[in-house]
Amino acid sequence: MLSSCLATPVAGQSIPADTTREVYGDVPSGVSAVRADCGALVEYLNQVVDHRSRQGLRHELGFLLAVVIAATACAGHDEVVAQAEWAAAAPRWVLLALGATPDPLTGVVTAPSESTLRRVLAKVNPADLERLTAGWAQATARSTRAGPHDDGGVEGGQVGDEVATDGARRLAGVAIDGKSIRGAAAGGGTRPHLLSAVTHDDSIVLAGRQIPDKGSEISELAPLVAGLDLTGKVVTVDALHTQRATAEHLVSVKGADYLMTIKGNQPTLLAAAQQALSGPAAEFAEYTEHDRGHGRTEERILRTAPITADAPIDFPHAAQVFRVIRYVGGLDGQRRTKEVAHCITSLTPDNAAGQDLAQLLRDHWGAIEIRLHWVRDTTFNEDKSTLRAGTAPQAMAIIRNTIMAAFRFAGWTNLKKARRHFSHGISWCVDLITKPVKTDKDQT
Repeated sequence: MLSSCLATPVAGQSIPADTTREVYGDVPSGVSAVRADCGALVEYLNQVVDHRSRQGLRHELGFLLAVVIAATACAGHDEVVAQAEWAAAAPRWVLLALGATPDPLTGVVTAPSESTLRRVLAKVNPADLERLTAGWAQATARSTRAGPHDDGGVEGGQVGDEVATDGARRLAGVAIDGKSIRGAAAGGGTRPHLLSAVTHDDSIVLAGRQIPDKGSEISELAPLVAGLDLTGKVVTVDALHTQRATAEHLVSVKGADYLMTIKGNQPTLLAAAQQALSGPAAEFAEYTEHDRGHGRTEERILRTAPITADAPIDFPHAAQVFRVIRYVGGLDGQRRTKEVAHCITSLTPDNAAGQDLAQLLRDHWGAIEIRLHWVRDTTFNEDKSTLRAGTAPQAMAIIRNTIMAAFRFAGWTNLKKARRHFSHGISWCVDLITKPVKTDKDQT
């Protein structure tokens, strides 16, 4: 239990700037005090390039990042001050296991201060941190995934490898979207905005960028995916990114397909799609889904139309347009609301039928809106964070993404429960970072 592992400060007592740890005795049984073999998260953190001057350097960068991750995994440690308190209260063996360097003369191990953690988060290279943590997540996903339809994550597999439960092919998808951190508005009211590329199946964040505002998303998409291998993948985006240049870049440069929503920001394209999909139902291929649960019923009717010489639509590499009508009602089955959405895709009818396109839409929403943005806000309180210096907002977002992936690989589906669980066992926090992820847990 945490209470037996950590020396809790007296209420109201401040934590010294750099609290030192005397020798606390032997390392508890079953916990390694050395860095783990290849495959553990700490090995990837130690590869993040440290641009700080070596003169007077007390803590290695990998150790500082490991401390922030271990602390943030525990409920109640969303802010840097709480993370520094966690480190200050940690036993000596914990700091050593995470990579602390003891004084060569006295053996004293020093916990990092709040100001040290803030400076590191504000100056760390986010692209390097993202590349390495995403690499760890992808490698772990490949090692834990099983079954005849394993597509090897984003670095392997072909479109249509995996079959969903409803008979649709689960195409290898990458969702792109952004969100602002509401609590980190600077004096002028600007909020850090984070643009992310997320896998549909595992919700692994492959790349992220901290950009000025939502309006910058369009021009930042190409730099976001510059280092990603998207060959054979389907990139799904919202209406903001339904741009000719974006479609051309994804297909011609990145070798990907796209699925884009059409709204009023593209009135000519929207009118053409509506025209192509108008007419009697018998003239079109339609696919209908029904859901019942959470106190409501849903019916989604998806109609597709191929883009041909007889029904041309002027948009780069477009192969199909489709319309989704969504009815929502009560458990009595009575419809109460209706939503209509139009989309365009480079996927041909042979590569993606109606049920496949419906699966892509569900996977997009689930991966980036529910399993990423919503969890970061509700489980990690991201929107309440006031961090805004330098790269700190993006660095903390990467750290949250990494913890979410580690929890899910370990078998957790309720991440709030996972954070409460890790608050009661400091050795579990150490294992999360210093040992390869185990997948035989039965947490729910």
